[in-house]
Amino acid sequence: MMVKRITQHSQPRKQKMRVKFQSHKQPKLVSIESDQSHSLYHLALGGVCLLLYANSLTGEFVHDDLFAVVRNKDVSSGSIWDILSDDYWGRSIADPRSHKSYRPLTILTFRFNYLLFGQHPFSFHVVNVLLHTLVSLLFMDVCRDTVFTRDARSSFHVGLLFAAHPIHTEAVSGIVGRADVLACLFFLLSFSAYSRGIINTGRGPTQVQYSSLVSSTVFAALALLSKENGITVLAVNAGYDIACNVRHIRCSRSLTQGPARCLLKRLVFVSISGLFLFLVRVWVMDGTLPQFLPEDNPASFSESVTTRFLTFSYLIFFNIWLLLCPATLSYDWQVGSIPLFEGLSDLRNILTLLTFLALTSLALKTLHLLLQGDSCRPLCVGLLFLVVPFVPASNIFMTVGFVVAERILYIPSMGYCILVVYGASKISAFLPNKPLYHRMHSYAAVFLLLILSARTVHRNTVWQSRETLFRSGLLTLPGNAKVHYNWANYLSDTGNTQSAVQHYKETIRLYPDHASAHNNLATLLPDGPEKESHLKAVLNIDASHVNAHVNLGVLYSKLGNSSLATQHLEQALLIEADNVKAISNLASILTDLGEFSGAAVYHGSAIRLQPGDPDILNNYGVLMMRTGRGEQARIHFEKALSIQPGHVTTMGNLGLLERQQGRIDLAESWYLRALSMERSLATLKGLGSFYFWRKDWAKAGETYRQLLEIAPNDMDGLFFLGQALTNMDSLSEGEVVLASAVALYPDHLELRRSLANIKGLLKKYQEAVLHSGAAVTIASQTDLTKGTLAMIYFEHGNHLKDVGDYDGALEAYTTSVSLDSELSGAFLNIGGVLHIQGSYEEAEKNYLRALSMDSQNTILQENLRKLSRLMKKKQREAPGN
Repeated sequence: MMVKRITQHSQPRKQKMRVKFQSHKQPKLVSIESDQSHSLYHLALGGVCLLLYANSLTGEFVHDDLFAVVRNKDVSSGSIWDILSDDYWGRSIADPRSHKSYRPLTILTFRFNYLLFGQHPFSFHVVNVLLHTLVSLLFMDVCRDTVFTRDARSSFHVGLLFAAHPIHTEAVSGIVGRADVLACLFFLLSFSAYSRGIINTGRGPTQVQYSSLVSSTVFAALALLSKENGITVLAVNAGYDIACNVRHIRCSRSLTQGPARCLLKRLVFVSISGLFLFLVRVWVMDGTLPQFLPEDNPASFSESVTTRFLTFSYLIFFNIWLLLCPATLSYDWQVGSIPLFEGLSDLRNILTLLTFLALTSLALKTLHLLLQGDSCRPLCVGLLFLVVPFVPASNIFMTVGFVVAERILYIPSMGYCILVVYGASKISAFLPNKPLYHRMHSYAAVFLLLILSARTVHRNTVWQSRETLFRSGLLTLPGNAKVHYNWANYLSDTGNTQSAVQHYKETIRLYPDHASAHNNLATLLPDGPEKESHLKAVLNIDASHVNAHVNLGVLYSKLGNSSLATQHLEQALLIEADNVKAISNLASILTDLGEFSGAAVYHGSAIRLQPGDPDILNNYGVLMMRTGRGEQARIHFEKALSIQPGHVTTMGNLGLLERQQGRIDLAESWYLRALSMERSLATLKGLGSFYFWRKDWAKAGETYRQLLEIAPNDMDGLFFLGQALTNMDSLSEGEVVLASAVALYPDHLELRRSLANIKGLLKKYQEAVLHSGAAVTIASQTDLTKGTLAMIYFEHGNHLKDVGDYDGALEAYTTSVSLDSELSGAFLNIGGVLHIQGSYEEAEKNYLRALSMDSQNTILQENLRKLSRLMKKKQREAPGN
């Protein structure tokens, strides 16, 4: 009986208690958590994310944010439907210059940010941090459901590692990185939906869960609309499905029955969905690929197949190394950061080989386990997440516009995190079963997380502003031409012109074909041959560089070459029909040429394109002023000031308008107001020209002295100061000023003429002839009007006359009147030279010609009286009288 009780009653109850005991105790032993403990994991991970990125919330718009958010019309203005036809940067996707980065869903989130909170960076950063937090939580849940199905604590560890990894700071702290975070969110949702369908059919069903497939595909499409690499989730889903069903396929008698048939249906559905999304994406790009510059991805422009293959292969190691050891991070890894491979002798090939061996070993190990019937999900999912999303950035199928981009690793880093935690768990399992070893293992993991967290928090400070970001790049990669270029841009924007010029030149030294560096350097140089040479260098590198054409047009306009200026500005419009700078400058040139009807057309186009641009309104006001419509000019000037109250150019033009209308005191007040707002070359030149016009030589001289304190070598400042000193009879000081100007600008026509004049006044006639002769040489090589050229020859004749070179003077005067037959002074002086030389009859003819044009000239009348007396005396002394 006892045996019977033991075998039939006690044993079953013990079996029942064991089952109950296991289900009750299991949460405490193997981390299959209750709802409460699971919520604690969510709270802890969410808190870590918010804590780590709290210091990123005070960051400004930096780097690419300025183009994708601040200056992107799709974010702040225009029709919301334009988002569907424009790229990530607000340019039409059909534009040949577009990078074809079609991410309308991300732009839509920017648009909502702007509509709700305006263009303040804080709200944009808040959304980025919240999205990263949501992704980290979802990633933890996905790992719990599909990767570490018996160990949710490991899923929490994966979430922590992902949340804390500093490689993500570019994607989270940089606002444009939202595309990667958003794509990752939908990537995980797609994978989660698909994996649920596999779980539901995991024991060999005969039906396909189409609801899971459809929802997974919808999320994949949303990932694609967030960023291009989001579509890779379909390949990940397919790979995961195959891995989960390998054992069913091996056991199936036919691929058209049972689980194999369901798998085949799912794979066909995924393939067709992927192909459809790919074709739609190609259709959006109009079947064309983006065009990049050599500095974007130097290896892709190498003619050597070996160089391309070895460099691109090495970049796979380099990206994995950034995940393994994120000690050196940079916002830019372009020209000069990673030298190109020249051949097999490069020792870095060893690192590439080791990387491929490691990845191949992991893949083979995973395949072996799958064939043995082990799901080995951590290895399988880890490899899929690490490798597949990185493929679009690997240059295998198409060239990308970067060398290395840290935010591209946002999605692949999930695979890395899974593999690291899985590897750590395997190490823990092999450790001796002693508390000390396991405590050391835990301490090492905590220490690693603390190091990564500290690096993340510090890296966030780098993304606080343009200055901190660009300065960090300069310190991290001093051989990278792009970081010098960006730093120069920042220095230029903040008014540190001298340092900006140095860094632009360093950019060109490191990468001589950097077109934009040549262009931006030229904008900081004074108008002259060096500026022109850099702009021409741009066009030699890139003939379609629209800004170089615009800048050359502006330069030639300033130099008085309207023909060349118009040519380059029109070429700019052929490249970019809505380039407002080209349109506005063409309008200004036509205004200066007096072609007011054509100028009005261009001004109208500029205002239609940018009605709120104060520069355009100011330029249109100038046109109104030039055409005698002063009150309309005033309206546009005042509108420009209402948009930008500190627009000093408009203030100067209002001063000019008041001057023209006779309100001299009011005119002066506008010039002084502009100077009080901005003490610059432009405002000082405006005030100085006003005093010069008023012939207030003392105030004009003082103003130009102040100008030269800012820019000691400014040509206008030196020229007008010299003129003012001449008019104040401070001839010696004026001579010094003008001589220094000529030393700096030896080919400047007006400086030569002024210096020749002041030398003549100082009776330094030989020196005067030297400079007037140089003026003639310069003038003969310049496109000048005949009247201006005639005056230059006339002045040179005067200086030759002063040194007694009458033949030379007569030749100069004769050339002068051949160019301008109405120049009475030249006829007078021809008469004077002939008078001295005794050619009285010829002298009289020229005097009379001059008198017909200038009958009130007392010198001419006196010379004629003297000549008359001499001619009478000559007649009396003639033989036979």
